[in-house]
Amino acid sequence: MDLALRCTMRGEDKKQSSMLMLMSPETRVPATHPLRAIKKLPDEALAKLSPVFEQLDYNLLFRWFLDMDMVEESFVPTVFSHNRDRLIIHDVAGEFLRAIVEQARKARLMSVVHFTVDGTLIESWASLGSVDS
Repeated sequence: MDLALRCTMRGEDKKQSSMLMLMSPETRVPATHPLRAIKKLPDEALAKLSPVFEQLDYNLLFRWFLDMDMVEESFVPTVFSHNRDRLIIHDVAGEFLRAIVEQARKARLMSVVHFTVDGTLIESWASLGSVDS
């Protein structure tokens, strides 16, 4: 019997090459994807604001002082709850958003043209798909 005929009769040979695959999402997003340029804005803003944030995740001195081990989660909801007042007083969220807006303005990603969206219009467009014809 011809070898090619036997292969097609058995189906496609799909060998499992690995039981575990480690892959970063970074490798899956194309280098030319437009969100890559946008993602740089908050990354830069967070880098500038890093002195405002706690350094628990990477500073071993803080981990030692707080009796944390190397694998313990640092940014759990209780951390933010305990620091909510300090974050509000220092307007961390506002500074973060202002930094992103300023970067977007410098990169000419913003426009002076404004528009509004009517929620009832969106609702009516959304309901068009639910109407049986």
